[in-house]
Amino acid sequence: MPAASFPPAGALRRFFEGRTEDAGMTRFDASTPEDRRSLVADAIAAHRERGSVFCTVEAHVTPPEQSTAGGEAPDESTTNADGTARDDPAAEPEPAPAWIQFSDPESRLNLDCTDEEYDRITDVLSTAGAFTIDEQTAPEDAEGRNLRITAHADDDDRIAQVVDRIFVEGFGYHEEYRLWVTEI
Repeated sequence: MPAASFPPAGALRRFFEGRTEDAGMTRFDASTPEDRRSLVADAIAAHRERGSVFCTVEAHVTPPEQSTAGGEAPDESTTNADGTARDDPAAEPEPAPAWIQFSDPESRLNLDCTDEEYDRITDVLSTAGAFTIDEQTAPEDAEGRNLRITAHADDDDRIAQVVDRIFVEGFGYHEEYRLWVTEI
């Protein structure tokens, strides 16, 4: 049987971004704590059932502290009349939204974080129990680090709860952030 071909990470999110808010939640995104946790648990279950290499969940926007906008009104000298950013080849690109991958059978989480986020993520893991950082790499040419975290729990709901706490408490997203499943 040929291997299944899935859209690239972010493809599903881009497909649904144009929909109106009254269209309701799809099974690809959620924006309340209970719905996000259910979505992550379902994505992990689907990943296990399909035997895929990993599943990926991604926040809708950049973490608040990494955003270059910083929650302030846009600078009129760098925005167009409609509020969109002017093209500036010298400008640094906006950081990407935070993401977490889950892979089985290792029951391992994989994520990138800044040094500040790392401190908060280790706080989350220390209170969650049954989760340990097994590997971390910090390339010299990049800020932050990559973490490989083993979940010593087989309960998809428990893993989903910790994933959501990492987004809120570790990455600094507000309680009603939108989470997307971008790859299963």
